Amino acid sequence: MMKPWSSWVRAAVFAPALILSGTAMIAAPQASLELDPAVIRAVRYHVEPARTRIWFETSGTLFYTHYSPDPLTLVIDLPGVDISAITDRTVVGSQEVESISATELEGAAGKSLSRIEIKLSSLVPYQISATEHALTVLFEGAGSPGEAPPIAAEPPAPPVTGAAAEVPPAPTGSSGETGTAPETAQADLLPSGKQEMHTS
Repeated sequence: MMKPWSSWVRAAVFAPALILSGTAMIAAPQASLELDPAVIRAVRYHVEPARTRIWFETSGTLFYTHYSPDPLTLVIDLPGVDISAITDRTVVGSQEVESISATELEGAAGKSLSRIEIKLSSLVPYQISATEHALTVLFEGAGSPGEAPPIAAEPPAPPVTGAAAEVPPAPTGSSGETGTAPETAQADLLPSGKQEMHTS
């Protein structure tokens, strides 16, 4: 005959095991679920006077890093992002940006790594911003609308190459008054037809 307390012990021992096994069976399918990777659907650009804007249309917020291996190259790395929908190379040809290249690489631990490489036409500053639907890069060159025009400098005065010519003072008499004009000879015709010279 089974004692009453023995059935109570069996229930106390096996009940947690059943609960734990049920939890594991429920949790296992949840652990197998994986989020879909973010996708870049298109690459677009817009060229303005002294400004070029590039944006990548995305399916969600992206995690990215960026760096410049040389002054005329901007690299944006996008781990786990699908870029198969965009072309390998896009030519922009503006004063700020030459082209955009897209490459899929193998990152750490075998995970995919997408790389965007932007070649610059000139050395200009840039700004990167990300939203839920786009990753935007703005390049602003010289003379952009937000930049004040330079003020032209006044031309310098021409240098003086020699001393100014001095005006000699007018001759003065013994009394200090201004001298008279030099005497001039005048000829008078005499009745005999001879000329007499005298000075005034």
